Amino acid sequence: MKNIALITNTENDPGFAVTARFEKCLGAFDCRCFRLPLGGKIPQETDLAIVFGGDGSIMRVSHSAATAGVPVLGVNLGKVGYLAELEPDEEALLRAYFNGDYTVEERMMIDVTDTDENTYTALNDVVVSIGGLSHMVTLALECDGEAVSEYYGNGLVIATPTGSTAYSLSAGGPIISPKISCMAVTPICSHSLSARPMIFDDCSTLTVKNVSRNNIEALLNVDGNDILSVPSGTSVTVKRSTLSTSLIRIKREGFYTVLGRKMKK
Repeated sequence: MKNIALITNTENDPGFAVTARFEKCLGAFDCRCFRLPLGGKIPQETDLAIVFGGDGSIMRVSHSAATAGVPVLGVNLGKVGYLAELEPDEEALLRAYFNGDYTVEERMMIDVTDTDENTYTALNDVVVSIGGLSHMVTLALECDGEAVSEYYGNGLVIATPTGSTAYSLSAGGPIISPKISCMAVTPICSHSLSARPMIFDDCSTLTVKNVSRNNIEALLNVDGNDILSVPSGTSVTVKRSTLSTSLIRIKREGFYTVLGRKMKK
């Protein structure tokens, strides 16, 4: 018997109408379903986590799911839903999972560590940027201890291939296939003609140091969540995480087919 966690979302699924419909469909299979609120801890004995929401919801669940070693199946209740596999009216496709007619797609994650040795894990991206309406910041980037460049502007996005279609893309970064293991560094509104996005291999350790004058603080944001300030003179390091997010794929659509369809929204 499969243990299925239904990750509910009151904002995207008011009254849990979609959740209830999927729950009813799952009743036809040999499984035990239980509901968890968004942000709840997923038990390790769980076989599958079905997440109802947008990409933001799936990112929030990814950290708990990766730690527990539980694969994720997304039901798109958001605007775009790059990470989601099913639409709200496609509960009948759940049969493929129980028939074993699916694949598991591994998505790399990255860890960011601050000066106090606190580590945070991201599926999408790590952003070091200005806070609110503060002045522009100057950030120095190093790769494995070697100086790369300094950037004067609104900050830097360090994205996984998964995150390459999010903030990094909006800032002018490249779209990267999830089959490629790497990190993309994209400047945000850089005040320099020479500032360009760069790709680093997944074995690299990247260091971003706030070298701004006049004690200008930067802000560390992990997967859309503001974590802490990065005062002038301090730094954070980013490298590939030992964790990864496992996404269940039922449909036969490839990355570029999904990308082309979603980009039209």
